[in-house]
Amino acid sequence: MARFSNYNMKFREDIQGLRAIAVILVFLFHLNSNYLSGGFIGVDIFFVISGYLITTNIIRKKEINEFKFIDFYLGRIKRLIPVYIIFLLIIAIAGAIIWLPADIYLLRRNLFHASIFNSNNYLMTLDNYFGAASSENPLLHTWTLSIEMQFYFILPLLLILVKNKYHTLLLGGLTLLLFAYSIYNTYYIDNSSKMYFSLPARMPELLLGCLLSTSGAKHFEFKNKIIQNFLAILSVLVIILCAIFYNEQFPFPGIWVIIPLLAVCILLKTVNSSINTKILSNKILVHIGKLSYSIYLWHWAIMAFIRYYYSNYEFSIIQMLMIILVTYILSYLSFTFIEDKFRKSTNKNTIIFSASLYSLMGVSIFAITKLNAKVIDIPEEFLRPKIHLSSHGDTFKEPITLGASNPAQSDSILLIGDSHALMYKFYFEALGKEYNFNFRTATNNLYPPFKGISKKDFTSEKTYEQYLKISHSVQSELKNAKYIILCSVWSKKIPSLEKAYNMFIKQLGPNQKVIILQDFPVLKKFPMRQNRGQYKIAEFDQNDVVFDQKLPSYVIKTINDKKQVYYLTFDFSKLGHDWPYYENKIMYFDGGHLNLYGINALYDNTKGESITQLKKIIQSN
Repeated sequence: MARFSNYNMKFREDIQGLRAIAVILVFLFHLNSNYLSGGFIGVDIFFVISGYLITTNIIRKKEINEFKFIDFYLGRIKRLIPVYIIFLLIIAIAGAIIWLPADIYLLRRNLFHASIFNSNNYLMTLDNYFGAASSENPLLHTWTLSIEMQFYFILPLLLILVKNKYHTLLLGGLTLLLFAYSIYNTYYIDNSSKMYFSLPARMPELLLGCLLSTSGAKHFEFKNKIIQNFLAILSVLVIILCAIFYNEQFPFPGIWVIIPLLAVCILLKTVNSSINTKILSNKILVHIGKLSYSIYLWHWAIMAFIRYYYSNYEFSIIQMLMIILVTYILSYLSFTFIEDKFRKSTNKNTIIFSASLYSLMGVSIFAITKLNAKVIDIPEEFLRPKIHLSSHGDTFKEPITLGASNPAQSDSILLIGDSHALMYKFYFEALGKEYNFNFRTATNNLYPPFKGISKKDFTSEKTYEQYLKISHSVQSELKNAKYIILCSVWSKKIPSLEKAYNMFIKQLGPNQKVIILQDFPVLKKFPMRQNRGQYKIAEFDQNDVVFDQKLPSYVIKTINDKKQVYYLTFDFSKLGHDWPYYENKIMYFDGGHLNLYGINALYDNTKGESITQLKKIIQSN
């Protein structure tokens, strides 16, 4: 998080201690959310502190006619940019070495948006189905820095252009208005995922801190030490309780964020309480607070890389100790040799150095792909496929025809489903070429493209629009399809999927048949990361292979009715008992999808049985 100088303001060690509390809460939450389920409120504490300090400094400079916009923004550059860009450069190099080629494009996009302080807006639109998960994204936490930097461009204008006596009214009105906006979108529009990263929704937290520095806040000074002690103790207890009992299921930000925010505001005002002067001002907390910006930068990136490499969310005791040690060492070094050095440097040197760093950052965003390819050289057949994507997911244009060029039969076949169906396209393409038939196909990520899935079940507006586009095309294809081949993971995360599936079955014509494909095994870990390439190096725990992908009861019922729905199975044991390896090569490009090598291996070993089953289904009444 951002650090601020205290121009003419007496240095407050208790604020450093409060920063320390905030970063410790965030650190523990990121280490394992089960340890401190509401530790994410540390971010909100940082926002209040930031608003308070920056407003205090601007107003004081304005009062003595020393405020200059150029000096203000140069100050922000000196304190934020050098260490931040060096951090991004190190992440770029580490990512090029650790991440697989299939994921490196995600890192490039994250680096770009992080470097221009746009991570929050980028994350609002992000709905990546394939590739690294959010817990493995080393730049996920940079959204908070983006919020603050964007806020820095707005606040000085408000404070300088408006007279001091109107600051309380202006900032108070904005705070209430934006709180209402946040609450409305979180609770009534059910848009909490976007609000979490939204500048307007997060601004009230910063503005509350700003309000503490205005003339109107003087009415809330607590001069009686007994009252200060009572309020400070109460505020600390409130923060602790929120950190313990809040969790990720709470709509955030919204009404719940107000409670810890008010507690922080009180602690910023109880300057002379024993909590402030003794506990928050103790040497250990002050030291951690001094390093808080660097700790915030490094801790999450280290955790994310470990999670990516080992495909595990939870850390071992040894990993936790290593994370704590490495985070502290890197934070101390970056504060001592970068943060502190540039805080004392001249504006000219800072601008030159920052410009050089940004130039280097721009080059690195493009260079990491080549570096990654040299470090981890994996043939295309072992990675996520790059062909047939014009009929799939976010790259969908229209359904396509695959299989034989001049098929002997004219019966129309349609293959639909989710990303597992995408991989089966290659299986049936080979089957069609060998046995002289073709088929039409359109597939989607996670959401099978038949109508009826509720908008509420989608993670973003973008994925919903994508689903509508594909399902509309599929609806047209269904009219001409006699045989509909369907594959899905039948995700429980889509409550309306059962209703949509039953609607799909009811809409079938009397001569149409649906063939449900048995899903291939999925993995609990990513073998490609473990082996750093396509060849088997490490043994894979067979307990991490889920062979039996059970169909939901509503699908089984339609199969058992023995009318129009059939089940096509595969004998996966023919590929051996060393999953996910076949002939000492990896069959998966991630944890849930066979790669082309795996699909071809499955085809070579099961094609005879598959065509026999298909003929039997076609010949049935």
